[in-house]
Amino acid sequence: MAESSADLPWEDRTNEMVSPGMLRRNDANSRVTVRLSGDLGSAIENLQQITSSSTPSEVVRRAIVIYHTLVQQKLKGNEPFIEVREGPDIKKVPIFL
Repeated sequence: MAESSADLPWEDRTNEMVSPGMLRRNDANSRVTVRLSGDLGSAIENLQQITSSSTPSEVVRRAIVIYHTLVQQKLKGNEPFIEVREGPDIKKVPIFL
């Protein structure tokens, strides 16, 4: 009887399935492949061009760093916002996370 990969102690189980569609990542340098199409794909292409990012992956990495920073600030009790200029006035618009 053949052993399953779960029974082999030397098998790399880094990307073990946790539930349908979800993978467990055990290291900080995991690779994730995502296909983005339609409006989201277009948005990433646009961001790549206007930010001079070398690849779509760089756009996504930057977005994750920004999102992580905003969430960490929210968890510390801070309220992230964007300053919107309306003529001489500046309006603070909260970023909802």
